[in-house]
Amino acid sequence: MPSKWSIYLLIICAYTLATAKEKPDFTTAVDAVYNYQGKKIPYEALTEHLWIAYQNPIDLNHTSEEELKKLHILSKKQINNFFEHLDKNGKLVSIYELQAIPEFDLATIECLLPFVEVEEIYPLPTQGLTRTFKHRARYGELLSRYERILETPQGYEINQKTGKIPYQGSPDKLVTRIKWKHPNGWGFGIATRKNPGEAFAWDPDTERYGFDFLSGYFLLENKKYLKKLVIGNYEVGYGQGLVVNAGFSMNKSGETITPIMRTSNAGIKPLSSFSKYGFRGIATTFTWKSLEQSIYYTYNSLDGKVLQDTVANEYYTKNINRSGSHRTEQEIAKKAQITEQIIGSTLMYVAKRNQREIGLNAIYSQYDIPIRLGKQELPYQFTGKNNYNLGLFYRYLWYNLHFFGEGAISKSGGKGGLVGAIISLFPNLDIALLIRHYGENFHCFYGKAFGEATNNHNEQGIYIGIALQPVRKLKVNAYYDHFKFPQPTSRIAEPSSGHSWLTKATYEINRSNLLLLQYKEIHKFKNIPKDKIQPSDHTKSKIAKGKNRKYKTQLKQQLNKRIALHTEIQASTYTFLEELSWGYALAQSITWKFKQLSITGQAAWCDTDADNKLYLYEKAPLYNKPMPTMMISKRGITTYLMVVYKPTTNWRIEGKYKISWYPDEDQLGSGQDTIDGNTKNEVKLQLIYKF
Repeated sequence: MPSKWSIYLLIICAYTLATAKEKPDFTTAVDAVYNYQGKKIPYEALTEHLWIAYQNPIDLNHTSEEELKKLHILSKKQINNFFEHLDKNGKLVSIYELQAIPEFDLATIECLLPFVEVEEIYPLPTQGLTRTFKHRARYGELLSRYERILETPQGYEINQKTGKIPYQGSPDKLVTRIKWKHPNGWGFGIATRKNPGEAFAWDPDTERYGFDFLSGYFLLENKKYLKKLVIGNYEVGYGQGLVVNAGFSMNKSGETITPIMRTSNAGIKPLSSFSKYGFRGIATTFTWKSLEQSIYYTYNSLDGKVLQDTVANEYYTKNINRSGSHRTEQEIAKKAQITEQIIGSTLMYVAKRNQREIGLNAIYSQYDIPIRLGKQELPYQFTGKNNYNLGLFYRYLWYNLHFFGEGAISKSGGKGGLVGAIISLFPNLDIALLIRHYGENFHCFYGKAFGEATNNHNEQGIYIGIALQPVRKLKVNAYYDHFKFPQPTSRIAEPSSGHSWLTKATYEINRSNLLLLQYKEIHKFKNIPKDKIQPSDHTKSKIAKGKNRKYKTQLKQQLNKRIALHTEIQASTYTFLEELSWGYALAQSITWKFKQLSITGQAAWCDTDADNKLYLYEKAPLYNKPMPTMMISKRGITTYLMVVYKPTTNWRIEGKYKISWYPDEDQLGSGQDTIDGNTKNEVKLQLIYKF
C-alpha cells in the first residue's frame, strides 16, 4: 500500500501531467520522439516501430525490457530504473507515478505518453486538485466529423429503369463519438455513423435507430481480482492473433522485424469504432498473481441474404457480412438478418517482466441459420451453423533470443499455426524467422495472424527478415517471404506459389534531413483473362505468374521550427504474359506550423494503372487515417490542403479539402458511386473537444 508521501507525490505529478495537451496525432508524436532520442534511428524505421504502440498502447504494468527498447525513447539506465521501481513498489498506481522514478524527467514522459498506458489501480484525488489549483482534469472526449464528395454520384439520381433513386439518404457522412474514463476505474463510450447514401431512420427490425451504425460500451476495471469488465462493444486479442486478434493485423512492411511478432496481449478492449462492431455482449478478465482468465459472450446481428430451400424446408444463406453500408433497398433488406452467438475464454500465465507467457484460447460460434456454399464457391470454405477453435500460444524471451508461436484447430479438423524467433546477434543486427502453415480447411473467423492472404487458411510460408545498422546514420532493412497456396483461392483458379522481397535503406543526412530508398519485388500468380485463352488451350494452365517491381524514394526535410517538407517519388512495373506496364507518381507536401495553427498542402502527379497501384503519403484528420496513405491507379493530379487549429488545450478543429483530376477519364468510380466527369472534390471537417 503506498505511503502518504507517495500519494502526495502522485497528487503533484497528477496535476503536472493533467495539464498536458491531448494525445497528439501520430505524425506529431513520432516527430517528438525523433527530435528527442539520443541514439538516432532513421525516421521511417521509427515510424514503423511506434505505429504498433500508438494503436495499442503498451501497459507499463505488463511489459518487458524488449518491448520498451523498441520505442527508442528510454535509455538503458531508465529502463533498469523502471523495473527496479516495479520490483520495489509493485505495479504502477497511475501513469503519473513515472515522475517518481529516477531519470524520468518531463521531456521523457511527454514523449512516452502517446505510446503507453497504465490501468490505474487507485483513484486520484482529482477534486482536491481542482480546489487547490483551480484546474479540472479532463477525462472525456467528444468527436464529430463531417465528410462529403461534392459531385453527385449516380446513386442519388433517378434510375431511368426503375424510376426510383437508389440511395435512400443524403451523400453526407457523419460520425460522432463520446468517450469518458474516470480514474476510479469506470468509463463509457458511444459511437454513431451515417455513411454516404444511408438514411436517418427508425426501424428496429433492421437495427436502425436514427444513425445506421451505433456502438457503445460500459467499462469497469481494476477492482481487486477484476481486471476488466466490458458491457457492450468490445474486442479480444491474445497470442499472435491466430484465433482472436483485437482488430490489429501484422503484415509485411519496410520495418522487417517488429511487425511479425506481438510482444503484448491486447486482452479485452472496449470498442467505440466508427467502422465495425467487433463483439457485442459482455466480457470480463480476472487476474490472480501471474494468471489471467478472460471470459466473453457475444450476440451479434449480421448482414446477409436469407434464402429458402423448399425441398429441405429450411432457410440458409450463402455468405455473411460483418460490416457494410445500407444505402439501397437491397442492402437494407439484408441488414441484421442473421444472428451470431459467441462464447470464448482465454487462460494465460505471464512470468515476471512479461518475458515469458503461455496461454490457451477457446471460442465457439453459432448462427441461427446455416451457411451453404454456392456452386462457384471453394469446397474447403466453411459450411454449417457452428464452429469452434481451440488453440495454444506462447512467447519466451531468453537473453537476446525471442521465441513465439501459436497453433489452433477448428471444428472441421483443420489446423493452423505459426512459429518464429527474433534474434539480436549484435546491438546493430537483428534477424527474424517465421514459419506458418494454415490448412485449407482451417476455419477461424476472428483472427488475423501474419500471412500473405487476407484470411489464415490455405497458406504455407516462410519469412526471413533482417535489420542492420552498419553506421550511426544508416539503417538497412530487408526481408524475403515465400508463400504457397495448396488449393485454388477466390482469385487464383489453381494451386500456386510465389514470393516477395524488399530492401530499404534510410540515411540521416543530418538532424533535419532524412533520405529513404526502397525496392520491392512481388512474384505472384493470377488468372489468365478469358479473352487470352484459346479454345485449343483447354488442357493448359489457366493461371500465369506476374512480376511487380516497386521503387520508392522519400526525402523528409525540417527547414526550421515552422516549415517541414516531404518529397516522394514512386515507380512501378508489372510484367504478365510477356506484356509490360508501368506507372509513376511524384508528390510534394509542405507543412507550416505557428503556435496553435498547422497548415499542410500537397500536390501529386500520377500516371499509373490498376496493376501498378501506388500508395503515397497523405495526412488526414486525427483518428481518421493515422497511417497516412493515398492509393492511386490512374493518370492525373491530386491536391489537398489541411488545416489544424488548437485554440485551447480543450479544442482541436481540423479541415481538409482535396481535389482529384484525371484528364483521361469521362467517369470516376463504379456502380452507383459513379461520378460523371473527370474531377472529384472532397471535404472533411472535424471537431474534438476534451472535457
